[in-house]
Amino acid sequence: MSDFKKEIAENFQKYCSRCGGLCCKQGDATFFAWEFKKLPEEKTRNSQIRFKDYWKRFRKNVNIKRVNLNGLCPFLTGSECGLGHKFKPIDCVTYPIYPEVKFSGKNDKCIEGFFVHKSCPFFKEIASDDKLLDLVSKLWSGEINMMNNREIKKWFGEKRNYWLDYNLFKIKK
Repeated sequence: MSDFKKEIAENFQKYCSRCGGLCCKQGDATFFAWEFKKLPEEKTRNSQIRFKDYWKRFRKNVNIKRVNLNGLCPFLTGSECGLGHKFKPIDCVTYPIYPEVKFSGKNDKCIEGFFVHKSCPFFKEIASDDKLLDLVSKLWSGEINMMNNREIKKWFGEKRNYWLDYNLFKIKK
């Protein structure tokens, strides 16, 4: 999986290099609990926050958390992500692309399409990058089954409310 994430990152590089990774510098890291629990201890050490303790402070039924430190991603080291491809959460790997998820049944779900967030200065170019969209689609199609419907609704629902729907560009695919 980390090689696949690396391939996605390499395809995003032509966009991210032009703005210097602005989203990482102005955002946070969003983790599903199963992603966060995979982080090795050395990746969660930080002089200002202890991430394992930070996660434990939340209710047991909270399966997703956005983590930032003074408005920055706490894993940012200079202009690079300190997590590496293996541990980088899917939200970070595929930003600014998000799946449009359709639910049917208790835990049945499928991806109907994708959105690109307009906060990325290259959202229109990304929306027409078929190779990148295919890679992202394959990653999400595999990962979506690790998440339950409640987690997805909480994750994407909050993003849509927070960023407002008019900031999402629906990809016609």
